[in-house]
Amino acid sequence: MDVLYIDCSAGICGEMMTGALMNLSYNLNHNIQEITLADNLIIGNNDLKLSIDAEINQRNSVKAFVPKIKGYKPLNGNMKTLKELKNLWGMLKISQESKIRGIEIIDLWAKAKAKLNHMRPEELIFCNEDYLKEIFFLAASLELINHIKINTVTASPLPFYIDTGSSKQAVDLLLSSEVMEICKLKKILLYSPESVLTCSTTPLFAAFLGVIVDRFGTPQVLEIKETGYGTKSCENNSPLMRIIWADSTDQNEHTKYGFERNVFLETNIDDMNPEYYEYLLEQLLVNGALDVYMTSIQMKKNRPAIKLSILTTTEKTSLMRDIIFKETSSIGIRETLVNKWYLTRKIEKVETKWGSIRVKTCLLDNEIVNQSPEYEDCLQVARNYKIPLKEVYDTVKSILFNSKRSI
Repeated sequence: MDVLYIDCSAGICGEMMTGALMNLSYNLNHNIQEITLADNLIIGNNDLKLSIDAEINQRNSVKAFVPKIKGYKPLNGNMKTLKELKNLWGMLKISQESKIRGIEIIDLWAKAKAKLNHMRPEELIFCNEDYLKEIFFLAASLELINHIKINTVTASPLPFYIDTGSSKQAVDLLLSSEVMEICKLKKILLYSPESVLTCSTTPLFAAFLGVIVDRFGTPQVLEIKETGYGTKSCENNSPLMRIIWADSTDQNEHTKYGFERNVFLETNIDDMNPEYYEYLLEQLLVNGALDVYMTSIQMKKNRPAIKLSILTTTEKTSLMRDIIFKETSSIGIRETLVNKWYLTRKIEKVETKWGSIRVKTCLLDNEIVNQSPEYEDCLQVARNYKIPLKEVYDTVKSILFNSKRSI
Protein backbone atom coordinates (compact mmCIF):
# COMPACT_ATOMS: atom_id res chain seq x y z
CA MET A 1 0.00 0.00 0.00
CA ASP A 2 1.32 3.46 -0.94
CA VAL A 3 2.21 5.57 2.08
CA LEU A 4 3.43 9.14 2.44
CA TYR A 5 5.67 9.42 5.50
CA ILE A 6 6.31 12.95 6.82
CA ASP A 7 9.51 13.22 8.84
CA CYS A 8 8.81 16.04 11.31
CA SER A 9 12.12 15.85 13.18
CA ALA A 10 12.72 19.53 12.26
CA GLY A 11 9.08 20.53 12.74
CA ILE A 12 6.69 21.50 9.96
CA CYS A 13 5.75 24.77 8.26
CA GLY A 14 4.39 25.90 4.91
CA GLU A 15 7.68 26.38 3.07
CA MET A 16 9.16 23.10 4.27
CA MET A 17 6.12 20.98 3.44
CA THR A 18 5.45 22.59 0.06
CA GLY A 19 9.12 22.40 -0.92
CA ALA A 20 9.39 18.73 0.07
CA LEU A 21 6.23 17.83 -1.87
CA MET A 22 7.41 19.75 -4.95
CA ASN A 23 10.76 17.97 -4.73
CA LEU A 24 9.02 14.59 -4.40
CA SER A 25 6.75 15.36 -7.36
CA TYR A 26 9.80 16.41 -9.41
CA ASN A 27 11.63 13.19 -8.49
CA LEU A 28 8.57 11.19 -9.58
CA ASN A 29 8.87 12.86 -13.01
CA HIS A 30 5.58 14.71 -12.63
CA ASN A 31 5.61 17.72 -14.90
CA ILE A 32 4.81 20.35 -12.24
CA GLN A 33 7.06 23.37 -12.66
CA GLU A 34 4.67 25.85 -11.08
CA ILE A 35 1.42 25.69 -9.09
CA THR A 36 -1.16 28.33 -10.02
CA LEU A 37 -3.32 29.38 -7.07
CA ALA A 38 -5.21 32.37 -8.50
CA ASP A 39 -5.55 34.33 -11.72
CA ASN A 40 -7.57 37.23 -10.33
CA LEU A 41 -7.56 37.28 -6.53
CA ILE A 42 -8.68 40.53 -4.89
CA ILE A 43 -7.13 41.14 -1.45
CA GLY A 44 -7.58 44.66 -0.11
CA ASN A 45 -6.71 46.95 -3.02
CA ASN A 46 -4.53 44.35 -4.72
CA ASP A 47 -5.47 42.23 -7.74
CA LEU A 48 -3.14 39.22 -7.47
CA LYS A 49 -2.10 36.49 -9.88
CA LEU A 50 -0.59 33.95 -7.51
CA SER A 51 1.59 30.94 -8.23
CA ILE A 52 4.33 28.97 -6.47
CA ASP A 53 7.56 27.68 -7.97
CA ALA A 54 10.80 26.56 -6.32
CA GLU A 55 14.54 27.08 -6.36
CA ILE A 56 17.10 24.44 -5.44
CA ASN A 57 19.16 24.48 -2.25
CA GLN A 58 22.09 21.99 -2.53
CA ARG A 59 23.37 20.77 0.86
CA ASN A 60 26.15 18.27 0.41
CA SER A 61 24.38 15.29 -1.17
CA VAL A 62 20.86 16.59 -0.39
CA LYS A 63 18.96 18.65 -2.93
CA ALA A 64 16.14 20.55 -1.20
CA PHE A 65 13.45 22.73 -2.80
CA VAL A 66 12.74 26.25 -1.50
CA PRO A 67 9.23 27.32 -2.62
CA LYS A 68 8.62 30.92 -3.66
CA ILE A 69 5.28 32.72 -4.01
CA LYS A 70 5.09 34.68 -7.26
CA GLY A 71 2.75 37.65 -7.61
CA TYR A 72 2.33 38.31 -3.89
CA LYS A 73 2.31 41.92 -2.65
CA PRO A 74 2.55 43.19 0.95
CA LEU A 75 -0.89 44.09 2.29
CA ASN A 76 0.24 46.75 4.79
CA GLY A 77 -1.33 45.27 7.91
CA ASN A 78 -4.53 44.06 6.25
CA MET A 79 -6.65 42.23 8.86
CA LYS A 80 -8.86 39.23 8.23
CA THR A 81 -11.74 37.66 10.14
CA LEU A 82 -12.27 33.91 9.98
CA LYS A 83 -15.16 34.44 7.55
CA GLU A 84 -13.00 36.59 5.27
CA LEU A 85 -10.21 34.05 5.47
CA LYS A 86 -12.57 31.26 4.39
CA ASN A 87 -13.94 33.42 1.57
CA LEU A 88 -10.38 33.98 0.35
CA TRP A 89 -9.74 30.23 0.53
CA GLY A 90 -12.83 29.58 -1.56
CA MET A 91 -11.52 31.93 -4.28
CA LEU A 92 -8.29 29.98 -4.79
CA LYS A 93 -7.85 27.93 -7.96
CA ILE A 94 -7.66 24.52 -6.31
CA SER A 95 -9.63 21.25 -6.40
CA GLN A 96 -12.82 20.65 -4.44
CA GLU A 97 -11.10 18.03 -2.27
CA SER A 98 -8.37 20.54 -1.34
CA LYS A 99 -10.98 23.19 -0.53
CA ILE A 100 -12.86 20.86 1.83
CA ARG A 101 -9.74 19.68 3.64
CA GLY A 102 -8.40 23.22 3.82
CA ILE A 103 -11.55 24.50 5.55
CA GLU A 104 -11.24 21.66 8.07
CA ILE A 105 -7.60 22.65 8.74
CA ILE A 106 -8.40 26.37 9.07
CA ASP A 107 -11.29 25.58 11.42
CA LEU A 108 -9.01 23.48 13.63
CA TRP A 109 -6.43 26.28 13.79
CA ALA A 110 -9.15 28.84 14.61
CA LYS A 111 -10.62 26.58 17.28
CA ALA A 112 -7.26 26.32 19.07
CA LYS A 113 -6.55 30.05 18.69
CA ALA A 114 -10.02 31.01 19.94
CA LYS A 115 -9.81 28.74 22.98
CA LEU A 116 -6.49 30.25 24.05
CA ASN A 117 -7.88 33.79 23.64
CA HIS A 118 -11.19 32.99 25.38
CA MET A 119 -13.12 33.98 22.26
CA ARG A 120 -15.42 32.44 19.72
CA PRO A 121 -13.72 31.55 16.39
CA GLU A 122 -15.83 34.06 14.45
CA GLU A 123 -14.51 36.85 16.72
CA LEU A 124 -10.87 36.22 15.81
CA ILE A 125 -8.85 38.76 13.83
CA PHE A 126 -5.84 37.49 11.85
CA CYS A 127 -3.55 40.50 11.59
CA ASN A 128 -0.14 38.92 10.93
CA GLU A 129 0.68 38.97 7.22
CA ASP A 130 2.70 35.76 7.51
CA TYR A 131 -0.53 33.81 7.94
CA LEU A 132 -1.53 34.62 4.34
CA LYS A 133 1.64 33.06 2.96
CA GLU A 134 0.98 29.97 5.10
CA ILE A 135 -2.53 29.80 3.62
CA PHE A 136 -1.09 29.81 0.09
CA PHE A 137 1.48 27.13 0.99
CA LEU A 138 -1.35 25.08 2.51
CA ALA A 139 -3.24 25.22 -0.80
CA ALA A 140 -0.15 24.12 -2.72
CA SER A 141 0.58 21.26 -0.29
CA LEU A 142 -2.96 19.88 -0.49
CA GLU A 143 -2.93 20.06 -4.30
CA LEU A 144 0.39 18.22 -4.48
CA ILE A 145 -0.81 15.45 -2.15
CA ASN A 146 -3.89 15.01 -4.35
CA HIS A 147 -1.69 14.87 -7.46
CA ILE A 148 0.64 12.24 -6.02
CA LYS A 149 -2.44 10.12 -5.10
CA ILE A 150 -1.40 8.72 -1.72
CA ASN A 151 -3.54 6.10 0.05
CA THR A 152 -2.31 6.73 3.59
CA VAL A 153 -0.40 9.56 5.28
CA THR A 154 1.75 8.89 8.32
CA ALA A 155 4.02 11.23 10.28
CA SER A 156 6.67 11.17 12.95
CA PRO A 157 5.97 12.87 16.31
CA LEU A 158 6.70 16.60 16.55
CA PRO A 159 9.84 17.63 18.47
CA PHE A 160 9.50 19.89 21.49
CA TYR A 161 11.95 21.18 24.10
CA ILE A 162 11.13 20.75 27.78
CA ASP A 163 13.81 23.14 29.13
CA THR A 164 13.26 26.90 29.35
CA GLY A 165 16.81 27.79 28.37
CA SER A 166 17.38 31.17 26.80
CA SER A 167 19.45 30.03 23.80
CA LYS A 168 17.97 30.61 20.35
CA GLN A 169 17.92 26.87 19.64
CA ALA A 170 16.00 26.24 22.86
CA VAL A 171 13.47 28.93 22.01
CA ASP A 172 13.03 27.44 18.52
CA LEU A 173 11.94 24.16 20.08
CA LEU A 174 9.47 25.73 22.51
CA LEU A 175 6.28 24.99 20.60
CA SER A 176 3.78 27.85 20.59
CA SER A 177 0.68 27.58 22.75
CA GLU A 178 -1.45 27.31 19.59
CA VAL A 179 0.59 24.36 18.34
CA MET A 180 0.36 22.66 21.73
CA GLU A 181 -3.41 23.18 21.81
CA ILE A 182 -3.77 21.64 18.33
CA CYS A 183 -1.63 18.69 19.41
CA LYS A 184 -3.95 18.22 22.38
CA LEU A 185 -7.12 18.48 20.28
CA LYS A 186 -5.94 16.01 17.61
CA LYS A 187 -3.71 13.78 19.78
CA ILE A 188 -0.58 14.60 17.78
CA LEU A 189 2.39 12.82 19.35
CA LEU A 190 5.37 14.82 20.68
CA TYR A 191 8.89 13.80 21.61
CA SER A 192 11.85 15.51 23.25
CA PRO A 193 15.06 15.09 21.14
CA GLU A 194 18.34 14.23 22.83
CA SER A 195 20.00 17.32 21.38
CA VAL A 196 18.65 20.77 20.59
CA LEU A 197 18.00 21.22 16.89
CA THR A 198 16.97 24.08 14.66
CA CYS A 199 13.24 23.59 14.33
CA SER A 200 10.20 25.32 12.91
CA THR A 201 6.52 24.46 13.54
CA THR A 202 3.63 26.77 12.67
CA PRO A 203 0.06 26.42 14.01
CA LEU A 204 -1.56 26.11 10.58
CA PHE A 205 0.67 23.20 9.58
CA ALA A 206 0.29 21.55 12.96
CA ALA A 207 -3.44 21.64 12.10
CA PHE A 208 -2.52 20.27 8.65
CA LEU A 209 -0.97 17.25 10.38
CA GLY A 210 -3.99 16.88 12.65
CA VAL A 211 -6.35 16.63 9.68
CA ILE A 212 -4.48 14.72 6.96
CA VAL A 213 -2.37 12.25 8.97
CA ASP A 214 -3.96 8.83 9.42
CA ARG A 215 -1.55 7.77 12.17
CA PHE A 216 1.55 9.04 13.97
CA GLY A 217 4.69 7.05 14.63
CA THR A 218 7.56 5.62 12.62
CA PRO A 219 6.48 2.68 10.38
CA GLN A 220 8.23 -0.59 11.17
CA VAL A 221 9.01 -1.37 7.52
CA LEU A 222 9.10 0.94 4.48
CA GLU A 223 10.08 0.04 0.94
CA ILE A 224 11.18 3.48 -0.31
CA LYS A 225 10.04 4.51 -3.77
CA GLU A 226 11.12 8.17 -3.70
CA THR A 227 11.99 11.01 -1.32
CA GLY A 228 11.59 14.77 -1.28
CA TYR A 229 13.29 17.53 0.73
CA GLY A 230 12.07 21.03 1.50
CA THR A 231 13.39 24.02 3.42
CA LYS A 232 12.52 27.64 4.23
CA SER A 233 15.56 29.34 2.69
CA CYS A 234 18.88 28.67 1.01
CA GLU A 235 20.81 29.29 4.25
CA ASN A 236 22.56 26.15 5.46
CA ASN A 237 21.17 26.48 8.99
CA SER A 238 17.56 26.55 7.76
CA PRO A 239 15.59 23.52 9.05
CA LEU A 240 15.17 20.71 6.53
CA MET A 241 12.11 18.50 6.07
CA ARG A 242 12.09 15.07 4.46
CA ILE A 243 9.09 13.17 3.14
CA ILE A 244 9.11 9.62 1.84
CA TRP A 245 6.80 7.97 -0.66
CA ALA A 246 6.92 4.26 0.02
CA ASP A 247 5.22 0.91 -0.12
CA SER A 248 4.42 -0.01 3.46
CA THR A 249 4.83 -3.65 4.40
CA ASP A 250 4.14 -2.82 8.03
CA GLN A 251 1.67 -5.29 9.48
CA ASN A 252 -0.35 -2.48 11.00
CA GLU A 253 -4.04 -3.29 11.33
CA HIS A 254 -4.97 -0.57 8.83
CA THR A 255 -3.35 -2.47 5.97
CA LYS A 256 -6.00 -5.20 6.36
CA TYR A 257 -8.72 -2.98 5.00
CA GLY A 258 -9.64 -1.16 1.84
CA PHE A 259 -9.33 2.62 2.09
CA GLU A 260 -10.78 5.65 0.33
CA ARG A 261 -11.54 9.29 1.09
CA ASN A 262 -15.16 10.37 0.84
CA VAL A 263 -17.16 13.51 1.57
CA PHE A 264 -19.85 13.57 4.27
CA LEU A 265 -22.63 16.15 3.83
CA GLU A 266 -25.32 17.07 6.36
CA THR A 267 -28.19 19.53 6.47
CA ASN A 268 -31.11 20.10 8.88
CA ILE A 269 -34.57 20.53 7.34
CA ASP A 270 -37.62 21.63 9.34
CA ASP A 271 -39.95 23.26 6.80
CA MET A 272 -40.38 20.85 3.89
CA ASN A 273 -43.30 18.74 2.70
CA PRO A 274 -42.49 15.14 3.80
CA GLU A 275 -43.82 13.83 0.49
CA TYR A 276 -40.71 15.21 -1.23
CA TYR A 277 -38.24 12.96 0.62
CA GLU A 278 -38.79 9.76 -1.39
CA TYR A 279 -37.94 11.51 -4.68
CA LEU A 280 -35.03 13.35 -3.03
CA LEU A 281 -33.42 10.12 -1.80
CA GLU A 282 -33.94 8.51 -5.20
CA GLN A 283 -32.21 11.43 -6.97
CA LEU A 284 -29.26 11.42 -4.58
CA LEU A 285 -28.65 7.67 -4.94
CA VAL A 286 -29.12 7.62 -8.72
CA ASN A 287 -26.64 10.48 -9.13
CA GLY A 288 -23.78 9.00 -7.10
CA ALA A 289 -24.46 9.10 -3.36
CA LEU A 290 -22.78 6.13 -1.68
CA ASP A 291 -25.17 6.26 1.26
CA VAL A 292 -28.13 8.44 2.28
CA TYR A 293 -30.08 8.39 5.53
CA MET A 294 -32.39 10.62 7.56
CA THR A 295 -32.51 11.17 11.31
CA SER A 296 -35.35 12.72 13.31
CA ILE A 297 -34.06 15.61 15.44
CA GLN A 298 -35.36 18.47 17.58
CA MET A 299 -34.18 21.94 16.61
CA LYS A 300 -34.39 25.34 18.28
CA LYS A 301 -37.78 26.29 19.72
CA ASN A 302 -38.32 22.52 20.00
CA ARG A 303 -39.25 22.21 16.33
CA PRO A 304 -39.18 18.63 14.93
CA ALA A 305 -36.89 18.30 11.92
CA ILE A 306 -34.98 15.88 9.70
CA LYS A 307 -31.18 15.70 9.51
CA LEU A 308 -30.25 14.57 6.00
CA SER A 309 -26.87 12.77 5.85
CA ILE A 310 -25.07 11.85 2.62
CA LEU A 311 -21.81 10.01 1.91
CA THR A 312 -20.34 10.56 -1.56
CA THR A 313 -17.10 10.83 -3.52
CA THR A 314 -15.20 14.10 -3.89
CA GLU A 315 -16.04 14.11 -7.61
CA LYS A 316 -19.80 13.97 -6.92
CA THR A 317 -19.85 16.54 -4.10
CA SER A 318 -20.88 19.52 -6.24
CA LEU A 319 -23.69 17.52 -7.85
CA MET A 320 -24.96 16.41 -4.42
CA ARG A 321 -25.02 20.04 -3.29
CA ASP A 322 -27.00 21.09 -6.34
CA ILE A 323 -29.59 18.36 -5.76
CA ILE A 324 -30.01 19.30 -2.08
CA PHE A 325 -30.48 23.00 -2.82
CA LYS A 326 -32.86 22.36 -5.74
CA GLU A 327 -34.95 19.58 -4.20
CA THR A 328 -35.19 20.72 -0.55
CA SER A 329 -35.79 23.88 1.48
CA SER A 330 -32.24 23.75 2.87
CA ILE A 331 -30.18 26.96 2.70
CA GLY A 332 -26.92 25.54 4.13
CA ILE A 333 -24.87 22.34 4.02
CA ARG A 334 -22.09 21.09 6.29
CA GLU A 335 -19.25 19.16 4.61
CA THR A 336 -16.46 17.02 6.03
CA LEU A 337 -13.80 14.99 4.25
CA VAL A 338 -13.74 11.56 5.91
CA ASN A 339 -11.54 8.48 5.75
CA LYS A 340 -13.45 5.28 5.03
CA TRP A 341 -12.00 1.87 5.84
CA TYR A 342 -13.88 -1.13 4.48
CA LEU A 343 -13.65 -4.90 4.29
CA THR A 344 -12.70 -6.57 1.03
CA ARG A 345 -15.86 -7.91 -0.55
CA LYS A 346 -16.92 -10.11 -3.43
CA ILE A 347 -20.21 -11.31 -4.90
CA GLU A 348 -20.77 -15.06 -5.10
CA LYS A 349 -23.73 -17.18 -6.19
CA VAL A 350 -25.50 -19.84 -4.13
CA GLU A 351 -27.60 -22.50 -5.86
CA THR A 352 -31.01 -23.06 -4.27
CA LYS A 353 -34.14 -25.01 -5.28
CA TRP A 354 -35.42 -21.70 -6.71
CA GLY A 355 -32.28 -20.96 -8.74
CA SER A 356 -29.13 -18.87 -8.17
CA ILE A 357 -29.11 -16.17 -5.49
CA ARG A 358 -26.25 -13.71 -5.11
CA VAL A 359 -24.43 -13.42 -1.77
CA LYS A 360 -22.12 -10.61 -0.64
CA THR A 361 -19.03 -12.07 1.07
CA CYS A 362 -16.78 -9.85 3.25
CA LEU A 363 -13.19 -10.84 3.98
CA LEU A 364 -10.63 -9.93 6.65
CA ASP A 365 -7.11 -11.28 6.03
CA ASN A 366 -8.67 -13.57 3.38
CA GLU A 367 -11.02 -15.09 5.98
CA ILE A 368 -14.79 -14.81 5.66
CA VAL A 369 -16.21 -12.62 8.45
CA ASN A 370 -19.65 -11.86 7.03
CA GLN A 371 -21.99 -13.16 4.33
CA SER A 372 -25.30 -11.62 3.36
CA PRO A 373 -27.84 -12.68 0.71
CA GLU A 374 -28.66 -9.94 -1.80
CA TYR A 375 -32.05 -8.45 -0.93
CA GLU A 376 -33.24 -7.91 -4.51
CA ASP A 377 -32.57 -11.55 -5.47
CA CYS A 378 -34.38 -12.87 -2.39
CA LEU A 379 -37.28 -10.48 -2.95
CA GLN A 380 -37.70 -11.65 -6.55
CA VAL A 381 -37.78 -15.31 -5.46
CA ALA A 382 -40.33 -14.56 -2.71
CA ARG A 383 -42.60 -12.80 -5.21
CA ASN A 384 -42.23 -15.40 -7.98
CA TYR A 385 -42.92 -18.37 -5.70
CA LYS A 386 -45.30 -16.55 -3.33
CA ILE A 387 -43.34 -17.58 -0.23
CA PRO A 388 -42.20 -15.54 2.82
CA LEU A 389 -39.07 -13.46 2.24
CA LYS A 390 -37.75 -14.74 5.58
CA GLU A 391 -37.91 -18.33 4.27
CA VAL A 392 -35.69 -17.41 1.31
CA TYR A 393 -33.12 -15.72 3.58
CA ASP A 394 -33.09 -18.64 6.04
CA THR A 395 -32.59 -21.15 3.23
CA VAL A 396 -29.62 -19.28 1.74
CA LYS A 397 -28.01 -18.83 5.17
CA SER A 398 -28.47 -22.55 5.91
CA ILE A 399 -26.71 -23.45 2.65
CA LEU A 400 -23.85 -21.09 3.51
CA PHE A 401 -23.56 -22.55 7.03
CA ASN A 402 -23.47 -26.12 5.78
CA SER A 403 -20.88 -25.28 3.12
CA LYS A 404 -18.60 -23.83 5.85
CA ARG A 405 -18.96 -26.96 7.97
CA SER A 406 -18.02 -29.20 5.06
CA ILE A 407 -14.78 -27.32 4.31
